[in-house]
Order: sequence, then structure tokens, then C-alpha cells
Amino acid sequence: MRKFKNHILSLLVLLLLINSTAYAHGTKISCDEKKVYSIKATFDDGTELKNAQVIIFSPKDPKNPWGKGVTDDTGNYEFVPDTSIEGKWTIQIRQAGHGGVINIDTTTKGNNSISNGNNMSTSTKIIVVISVVWGFIGTALFFLRRKK
Repeated sequence: MRKFKNHILSLLVLLLLINSTAYAHGTKISCDEKKVYSIKATFDDGTELKNAQVIIFSPKDPKNPWGKGVTDDTGNYEFVPDTSIEGKWTIQIRQAGHGGVINIDTTTKGNNSISNGNNMSTSTKIIVVISVVWGFIGTALFFLRRKK
């Protein structure tokens, strides 16, 4: 009988060791893909917009803020869009009356694009420059005309 108890006790110890070893080596790893956009906000002279207000508008509702935040001490802000909402996200950054807007297009066409609101093509820029120069010439000719 004593031998039988020793075998049972040895078997229980062995089962406990095997069971705890299985838990010790078991792992669970999961991964969520999140695209993070790092935004840097600076003044024209390169000074960072520290603690500037950040307002995010989703493609579904461009009038009401989807999220709000603040840039860090170096003018950086990280934006993680909701992957279930595709389209053009608008991020507005403001500090003391200064700031700007950036648009991030998150469509799944593989062409994620970022624009800062300056979307004039080269031909449009040329037309604007010609118009401004023509306006200056016209104004100069108006004041230089001979009076009769």
C-alpha cells in the first residue's frame, strides 16, 4: 500500500510540474496595425508651436471635431486615425492666432496623401503671377496717362 501511495504522489508531482511548465512557456501575442501620422508644427522662422491646440475633423463629419489634443514642447503631435473611417481627415493646429490646416487622405487605394492646404498647380501659380504683374502695369499706366 505504501508503494501505491508513493506512485500516486509521484504522479501528482509530475502532473503539477508538467502543467506549470506548460503555463510558463505559453505565450499570447497579438498585433493591431495602426498607422501613426507624426505632425510637426512650427512658425515660419522654425520656432516650434509649443502646446498648440489641435482639432481633428473626420471625413464623416467635417464640421464637428472628432478629437482634440495639444502639441508637445517641440511642436509635435501624433495622430492615429480610426481605420474604419476612410477619406480626408483635417487637422487644424492653432496657437495665439497663428496656425494652419493639414489634410490626410486615408483611402485604401494605397495612395495615402498629405497636403497642407497649398494645392495650387504650377499652371495656376503662373496665371496668378501674370495677373499680379499685369495689375501692377495697368495701375502704373493709369497714373502715368496724360491729362488733356
